[in-house]
Amino acid sequence: MKKWINRLVKMTFTSGEEPTFEVVNKIDDYELREYETYMVARVEVMGSFEAAGSNGFHILADYIGGNNRSKTKIDMTAPVAMSKDRDHYQVEFTMPKKFKKGTLPEPNDARVKIIEVPAQCRAVYRYSAYWSEEDHLKHKNKLIGLLQEMKMTPIGETTFARFHPPFIPSFLRHNEVWIEVKPDPKASPSTTPQSKLLKTQP
Repeated sequence: MKKWINRLVKMTFTSGEEPTFEVVNKIDDYELREYETYMVARVEVMGSFEAAGSNGFHILADYIGGNNRSKTKIDMTAPVAMSKDRDHYQVEFTMPKKFKKGTLPEPNDARVKIIEVPAQCRAVYRYSAYWSEEDHLKHKNKLIGLLQEMKMTPIGETTFARFHPPFIPSFLRHNEVWIEVKPDPKASPSTTPQSKLLKTQP
């Protein structure tokens, strides 16, 4: 039932598109994924976790709603991603796959930047909860702990990704924590059940 409701919500409120990836390994709610290159619209926002997420969302929604040089309306996709960078947050909308580098309309708002995200390997933890900093940090710490166990090297900061609109009940929301990883070819996997998730690459 929950999977059916999630599918209906995604079809209703977004174009159903997400970045293309391949699941390399999985156990429970943890996955190791290989992502293809994709485009995002990004804005840097000051403020608290909740305020920055809200403000960034509205700036980017304005861009895809037609506030750009060609007045082009762009489909809403998933997820909305957010990460911390020193004293501010970066909020991102994933762009539809039909857009490649150099093909997106130029923003009228100088705060909006069009970025090509390179192909990369990410460790991911999926969960359902409110969009709070407390929940994000709790699941971030679980993911970082698993990476430490596996002697895998995280690259940069974690990203909080939300896939559902705010009026969806928290227990149905699809949220994820991402972090880019660099597998250590010399690492020796642990024998604990969790370690089955992340296998070092040859």
